[in-house]
Amino acid sequence: MDRYSEVKKKERIWVWGMGRLAKSYIHNIDANLNICGFCDVDTGKHGKSFDWRGRVIKCFSPDSIHNEDGVIIAIENKKLVAEISKSLDEKQIVWCHIFDSVKAYYSSIEKYVQWKEIDNEEKKIVKFDYYRVFNVKKI
Repeated sequence: MDRYSEVKKKERIWVWGMGRLAKSYIHNIDANLNICGFCDVDTGKHGKSFDWRGRVIKCFSPDSIHNEDGVIIAIENKKLVAEISKSLDEKQIVWCHIFDSVKAYYSSIEKYVQWKEIDNEEKKIVKFDYYRVFNVKKI
């Protein structure tokens, strides 16, 4: 079974990262997921909130995550993703990347995401045609 399928079964799901990637893609995941909060190592973000589909979701420390929770990692930096996922694996916490969540919800998205190599193995998204994928008009 894929990682996203395991995460979506959880009663509490955290979004790890409250930066640009999370804010760009959080509205493109299944609204039925029980997102209980964001978590971030940046203490300056703790207590801040973000509106997700009419719900106010606050940011907490990653220490708030419990073994029975699921995590959606919303970070671009592949090295950080590797560190976070390793830590979650060691704690036996199920996780997936936010792109897995978006792809599961909009199965046609993958062909619109392009990757560009940056410094060794670090990768960042360089293009995502939101308007074409979701068939909405630019405002």
